[in-house]
Amino acid sequence: MLNRIARKMSFQILKSKILPYPKLEEQFLLTPTEIDRASKILKPYYDYYIAHVSKADMAMSLELAALVYALCVKKELKNLLDLGSGFSSFVYRLYASTHSGVRVVSVDDDSQWLEKPGCICAVRICLIPG
Repeated sequence: MLNRIARKMSFQILKSKILPYPKLEEQFLLTPTEIDRASKILKPYYDYYIAHVSKADMAMSLELAALVYALCVKKELKNLLDLGSGFSSFVYRLYASTHSGVRVVSVDDDSQWLEKPGCICAVRICLIPG
């Protein structure tokens, strides 16, 4: 009986810390201008990436990349965990290179992908447009 009460109390505490949707939307809402600005920054890199590193259907879309970049900028994120080593890794590292104090940790276990020329990984960043 005590375990059941403790679980119920833990759930209520967790539930009280979750923001209601309007508050959540207010904190994460991005304007079209913010997303367009990010898209313009990322477009030359994205074009290079899908032409020389990976196919467009395998890479994060430019629209999603712009959303992610703009969200990082808006929330001034400092610690980023990246699962994989594709275009998202580049997006996070580009953000980190233009905002001080940002740390990006990438995790990928696909040895074939990590050996691919142009792969973005924790030790090597070699995506350069033009």
